[in-house]
Amino acid sequence: MPGDGTCGQGRLKYRHESIGLRQECWTRKISEEDIEITRWGGVMHKEGWYNGKEVDLCTPWIDTWGYYADNLSNGHRLMQSSGLKHLTFPMLGHIMRREEVIGVLSEAALGRGVEFSDREAVIDAVTEMQRKHVIHRSLNPSNIFITAAGVRFLGISSVIYVKEDEDLEKEAEIWHWAGLRRCFEELKPKVCNDAPTARKMSYPALVIPPLPSPAQPSFHLGMSEWLNLATADGAKEI
Repeated sequence: MPGDGTCGQGRLKYRHESIGLRQECWTRKISEEDIEITRWGGVMHKEGWYNGKEVDLCTPWIDTWGYYADNLSNGHRLMQSSGLKHLTFPMLGHIMRREEVIGVLSEAALGRGVEFSDREAVIDAVTEMQRKHVIHRSLNPSNIFITAAGVRFLGISSVIYVKEDEDLEKEAEIWHWAGLRRCFEELKPKVCNDAPTARKMSYPALVIPPLPSPAQPSFHLGMSEWLNLATADGAKEI
């Protein structure tokens, strides 16, 4: 907002803004103050520790990204209610600030990216989802991990439940089998999976001005004023 002065200066005024998440709280509520943040990653992504576990945070900071966090929560709810929690990096809870949901906390996505040699294990995992009438609409090298516990998927915001068998087969061909063909065609010539993931991305540091706002800058002489002073001093010396 403009300052009280006439020099065109302004001042920063921080205020609480609603994140705009609409998700229903179906699992544990976790205060953001109980989470230790260790790293800022890609868009909406942070890394940290909670209760001795390494965790990932999805915390959108503008309203237009809120739908992603809402879909992520709904996707985890579907996977867990369908008995497919073991195929995810499970959601641990809703991140809360002042009684408001601001994001989703999940186990850290640790493991190696899928490789061409993992085809059989991935197909088995996708088939297991499909048997439960769950369709994953984002099967790509960035969203498939291999861990000590087996295959795990990211992109849980994209999972849907398809009730009718006929519709299930159609959706599965589009999203599962065509998607996996593209995925493994991309991986086949590669020595390793170099696809980008949130934990591989980093953002530059941001400098946030502290409150209270700095005082208005003092008046600085322009070039013409310096010339006038210099001329006046010179005239006095002469």
